[in-house]
Amino acid sequence: MENHRMIYKCSEKLCNQLVEIYTKQKKIKALMSVYLDLYKKTKKEVYAVKIVEGYIYMQEFDKAINFLQNDYNNDELLYELYLAKKDYINALMVAEKIYAIEKSPRWLAESAMALYESAKDKNDKKMLDEVVQKFEKALKEGIKDSVYLNYYGYTLIDKDIDIQRGVDIIKDALNEQPNNSYYLDSLAWGYYKLHECKEAYKEMKKVVDVEGLKEEDIAQHWTAIQQCNR
Repeated sequence: MENHRMIYKCSEKLCNQLVEIYTKQKKIKALMSVYLDLYKKTKKEVYAVKIVEGYIYMQEFDKAINFLQNDYNNDELLYELYLAKKDYINALMVAEKIYAIEKSPRWLAESAMALYESAKDKNDKKMLDEVVQKFEKALKEGIKDSVYLNYYGYTLIDKDIDIQRGVDIIKDALNEQPNNSYYLDSLAWGYYKLHECKEAYKEMKKVVDVEGLKEEDIAQHWTAIQQCNR
């Protein structure tokens, strides 16, 4: 069957039979070759997505990016790949491009996060001002996803931009996911920054009881809050 494909190229039906065989045999490179043939022949999105997923599985991010830039236009997948590579500058450009087209507040929030992550100096005032502007606009346009609320709220708290507003935003995130340890950690850190040590200790203890002290940020917050609560 494979020899037939190499000589004559396979029909979509025959290629999909090869897909089943290679999937069972876990022959990833052979599987990718078939998917590339299928996409070249049919231009169907399902095969393009499989190609990108295959490159990601093999940790070949540059090949996936090249495919998305030259063969299959999917900016959302391209954005995710840049994040996977920690290429936040290009991720920022893609997020801003998508927002310009779709006007979805999600992409304002994504661009705010990419901007912050791309900065070499995380205390740069101009950068932080722009991050705040992006998030505030996203909030006005209706962003409600708790992931974005927590990211923004924690940034306001940790960078001493507007601690009380950060706490209020984190509380909104917790309305959606009341037991999320990372959101509770953000809330505890906000209370600590407001010198509300008892509240900080109460919330942080919930985090430590569930997550332990393996994560550096949690361990640092717990140490600081314990000292504050004495």
